[in-house]
Amino acid sequence: IKPWKWGVSKGQLETFLAEVRAAHDAGLIQGQPDPSKPFYYPKEKFDSHEIGPNMHQVNAWLIKPDTRACAPLPGVSWALAKNLKTGGLRCDLFFSHAWDEGVYELCANALKSWPDGCEGAYICCLSNPQNLDISKLLGSDATQSPFYRVLGAEPRPKAMMMLANRNTPIHSRLWCVLEAYQAQACGVQQIRIEGAATQIVTGERGAALKKAESEAAELEHKAREKAKEAYDRSLVQDDPATKKAADAAADEAKRQIAEAKDKAASTRLDVLLAPAKELIDLDNAQCSMDADRVAIRAMIGGSEDKITEQIGELIRDNIAGVGEKRDDPNVIDGPLGPL
Repeated sequence: IKPWKWGVSKGQLETFLAEVRAAHDAGLIQGQPDPSKPFYYPKEKFDSHEIGPNMHQVNAWLIKPDTRACAPLPGVSWALAKNLKTGGLRCDLFFSHAWDEGVYELCANALKSWPDGCEGAYICCLSNPQNLDISKLLGSDATQSPFYRVLGAEPRPKAMMMLANRNTPIHSRLWCVLEAYQAQACGVQQIRIEGAATQIVTGERGAALKKAESEAAELEHKAREKAKEAYDRSLVQDDPATKKAADAAADEAKRQIAEAKDKAASTRLDVLLAPAKELIDLDNAQCSMDADRVAIRAMIGGSEDKITEQIGELIRDNIAGVGEKRDDPNVIDGPLGPL
């Protein structure tokens, strides 16, 4: 069964997510919370039901054990184990992700961004047979790797999504950068980075964006709380003065929220106008395996500037998309509805 038939459906990804949550809650997936030892992973992230164990941990404690003795083909991938009877599922969608990410973020971002009309997705942690020698499967020639063959298969995948996460900037991983570059070279029509802008932009601009977004969120929270307190008082003290004070508090909250969002939008604009080299540091992008790093560097040699511009444009597209999804500053939604 060829790599382009190693897909998982959206429903199967939801099943995988449920299996992970059950195993995580039952203590069947182990973390490594000791910073003095290799493969350290913070306990607060491991325990979080928004982030969760990273994919290295999920692979070691769930995916590999579940597929090791899978009948009738032991060692098959998680995706093929689900679709073996039908000869696999065609990959018309490609997700690029970093293994350092939390599994719940991976699944949430993938499910949220899954385009309409796409049936099967290539997700390397589920699509590749993890019990085999992955280094041999990937090989020293990236053009023979499963990801390359999926992106180059006819018909081409309809979309390629790079999934951002809180643990590792997606464009700091060489495999992910190469996958995006190859997707464009193969003519994949839809290529996007999915996830929060603050998880994508790094360096000084990333720090400024995180600060602006955090301050905006904190100010909005406080403004909403004050408006709600005034509104609650107006319900108890049914008099014109209290009602007038509640209206004034709501107006002030709207003003403060609009001001904070405008400041954050201005910071996003700075990112949009920044040169690509300030948004991605391709020179420092890494691989887990040194052999992979050498092979990919050789493959992209001479195209670094082109790749930097491509990823930079994907980052800008993500920022622009975030900016377009702004709430109406004239409406404050709270537990009691618009104030």
